[in-house]
Amino acid sequence: MRAKTCTISALLHALVVLALLVSSCGGGNTSAGGAEKNMSQAPKVSTPTRLPSDSGTVGTPTTSPTKVVSQEPPSNGGANTGGSDLEGGSSDDAGNSNGEIGNGSGQPIKDPVQTGSNSVVGKGSSDSGSGEETSLEKPYRPTKPKLQIPKPGPEYKIQLKIEGYTTYVFAVRNGVRRVVLTEPARYFPGMFEKYIRLSPDNRTLTYAVSVKSHSPRMKMYTIGIDGRNRRLIGDFPWQLWVASPVWSPDSKQIAYVVASGPGQEPGIELWVMNADGSNKHRVVKDPSFNTSLFYGNVQNPIRWTPYGDLQYLDYNSGKIWTVDTTTGELSYRTADLKAPQSDIPLIKSKYPIPIQSQNDPRWRFDIIRTCSDTMGNSGCAITVVSMSFNAYGIKTDPRKLNKDLGRNACPIYWTWASKYFSEGKLELWGVWAFDWYSLDLALSMGRPAMVWLSDGLTLDTSLLSHWVLVVGGSGHTPDGYRIYDPWDGTTYKTLAYYTSKGYGLTRVYVYAPKQPKKPKTERSKNSSSGEQRQSKDSKRD
Repeated sequence: MRAKTCTISALLHALVVLALLVSSCGGGNTSAGGAEKNMSQAPKVSTPTRLPSDSGTVGTPTTSPTKVVSQEPPSNGGANTGGSDLEGGSSDDAGNSNGEIGNGSGQPIKDPVQTGSNSVVGKGSSDSGSGEETSLEKPYRPTKPKLQIPKPGPEYKIQLKIEGYTTYVFAVRNGVRRVVLTEPARYFPGMFEKYIRLSPDNRTLTYAVSVKSHSPRMKMYTIGIDGRNRRLIGDFPWQLWVASPVWSPDSKQIAYVVASGPGQEPGIELWVMNADGSNKHRVVKDPSFNTSLFYGNVQNPIRWTPYGDLQYLDYNSGKIWTVDTTTGELSYRTADLKAPQSDIPLIKSKYPIPIQSQNDPRWRFDIIRTCSDTMGNSGCAITVVSMSFNAYGIKTDPRKLNKDLGRNACPIYWTWASKYFSEGKLELWGVWAFDWYSLDLALSMGRPAMVWLSDGLTLDTSLLSHWVLVVGGSGHTPDGYRIYDPWDGTTYKTLAYYTSKGYGLTRVYVYAPKQPKKPKTERSKNSSSGEQRQSKDSKRD
């Protein structure tokens, strides 16, 4: 009997121990889950330093809680690669229709990320055991409810057209076109279409104009789609850069890009303001936000999330960067990003053609002699020559070429550039009034062609004037030829981007490898020689 009692006691003791073990495993899992939850939360950060704005308003944006609604932000619109149609949306190149990013995490990077003044590195574990994270990589976990999306109005196509001395912006619906606004073409040229963006609710446009010719000062406005309620939302002495503004999904805020000024460290920053122009403030100043994001075949790497945060896509590194617009925290996740590809292949040049922009912050304020204008205003010809030289292995850029040319930079002496600054490798091979056959001949030989777009008048009287580099195409129609645009460093446009707005195809210039000199005849020795100026650069590119 005693043995039986002991056996029962032993069994009861074993059951108690087993129960304790099971409880410990469950508790361990709960504890581990709690630790994982704590690590996944965004680290507590201090509010970014308040910065002065050009509107006199300072501070960090605050987002009050809003009712969570089921609507997703409208589809993102983008600039038409061949024409002048624009569609509203929160970004130009967002991956999916609502701009929302998944929560999956990518692979960690090998090297630590360099952070800027707005970057925040959270506490956590690391391989070095220092307790500091060496990466900002983390999945995007919104800290705010979704924005409340208003019911959108009727959809419109927006078109820009220059007729005579006036630039018109039209709203087109069901084949009916009506004028939304007009501005002098001298202050509102065709490339300024980039600043025209329709809000996601289809009710308001943004646009920007120059205050006067040969001035970096720009003013940005909003105007109702019905042409009423025009409002000045920004007066930028020099800051506004060549990137499209981006509306928030609820049409209440606008993100825009500013560039450094003369004497400042070259770079760009991401700013946000309310739709009425108030509360301008910087949200990103970081090495990850740079001009390379905007160059090439990408129309706009910036987009809003449905929660009111901002993201920008880096197709070069495969990173999607997110900035919390409330805290200023900057993080990223890796993704399989594939940059948009053009349907028009590049010519088979001997060397790669670099993408260069006259508005690059490194040289946009460089003075061009002898017209005393800046590279950003009048550097299109210098920039296309620089890109063309690089196609033949001559390493240069607009700043270097501008210094080399000196007083021959504006108006540019095309033959002087090749004779003295191409390392003796190039000559001006062709100068023609524009025709498709000459253009096709140059491209078929792997030679990029510099094309002057204008209103057909002389450079001294031309109202519309711009130089682009044609790098591929065929078909004898403007939408069949791909260009590198020196104004903003983009490569997705075709000649139709400008011809559809009123620009004419005027001239074609082509450099080529220098041919060995033929022995001079007696007649050629007696003939007079003199270098003629082939063309002038425009005073307003």
